[in-house]
Amino acid sequence: MAEPHVQPDHAPLRVCLVKQKSTYDLYTKETRDLAELVASSNWRTGPLALWQAFDCEFRLVEDDSASECQLGKADWGRYVEGWKLFDDARTYLKAEEIDWSAYDVVVTIDVAVPTRVIRAFPEVMWCYYFIEGGVTGIDNAHRGSPYFGYNVFFTHRLGQKLLASGSRQVRQMACERRAALDFPYYFLSATTVQSLYEPFPKSGAILSHQSREVVTALESASLERLGPLWCDYPAPIASVHHHEVESKFFILHPRAAVCAGTQVIEATSAGCVVLGPSNRLWGYPALLSENWEQLEMEGILREYRRLEEDVDEYARVKSMQATRVDQWCYEIPRRNLERLFEAFKVTRSRPMGQRFTELRSSAGRVLWDSRRRVRSLPKRFNRTTQVGQ
Repeated sequence: MAEPHVQPDHAPLRVCLVKQKSTYDLYTKETRDLAELVASSNWRTGPLALWQAFDCEFRLVEDDSASECQLGKADWGRYVEGWKLFDDARTYLKAEEIDWSAYDVVVTIDVAVPTRVIRAFPEVMWCYYFIEGGVTGIDNAHRGSPYFGYNVFFTHRLGQKLLASGSRQVRQMACERRAALDFPYYFLSATTVQSLYEPFPKSGAILSHQSREVVTALESASLERLGPLWCDYPAPIASVHHHEVESKFFILHPRAAVCAGTQVIEATSAGCVVLGPSNRLWGYPALLSENWEQLEMEGILREYRRLEEDVDEYARVKSMQATRVDQWCYEIPRRNLERLFEAFKVTRSRPMGQRFTELRSSAGRVLWDSRRRVRSLPKRFNRTTQVGQ
């Protein structure tokens, strides 16, 4: 198993995770009880290790009409029409009614706090995720981020490289008060999900969400001969966690739709060994064995039997996967966020200088977008096409 986490010898960062009340993903209840918090989630597990790494709390705020606070909803709003997204019997504070100076770092989901508010708290390091866009967002829709006066944009990517004082992101934070940081949406250690629930004897397997759509009756029967098989995904997410905590294996079917791979992080954090081809993951293929890139269902069944019979080999594979999640989804992102905060606290740059660099990045993104559109035009509409070509 992964080595125990060594916490820093200084006081942990005071962190707040915040979302607007009608944001469809993550938690709908303000509580420091993590099991209760995750049970309130409308959809995903999210960055639960914020509570493991830092002095963290969660806050819900009233929806804000500022344009930057509506950007996320423009991506996903039409897909969640009719959902009950929040408790309409309670009232929610507006972002300007909260004293954000109580925190060192504020992490918002889909720009939950508007620019006019964060400018009143320049001593706080403001960070944000966009739910949609995933690991490619920083290269496309969110190129040049962070914007809106925020200091850090979380890219969803694995934190595979420890930042040093001379690293580009650290120098950018020191000079511009802004940087993009590889920080996964599923910020989890190898034990975060397991620690939420009572220990349970592990047996059998659980299918990934996408695998349920493609597994055949014959394949299911073959898996069930090896142990219990969980195929259902009951709400809330805590019910899925229970199945994962009870299972020895998490099965990613070779014909399943290609996905980012956040559930692979979650399943590993729940103590499963993930069996499946890494080519089914467009976001996090590095979490799985390089030898399994083209693994077919017959190979998955063969590995299942082999690891069931060889306790030491099962422990080795489990340790390898747990170590990758521990390092890339928890330890390195945690340390890098702390490193950026250190640079943020000593920067001599002023918010006005930050706004200037935002404008420069925005102009660069506009130019990049226009060039991309020109390259994608048919030749007869491409103004750069020479006569006679």
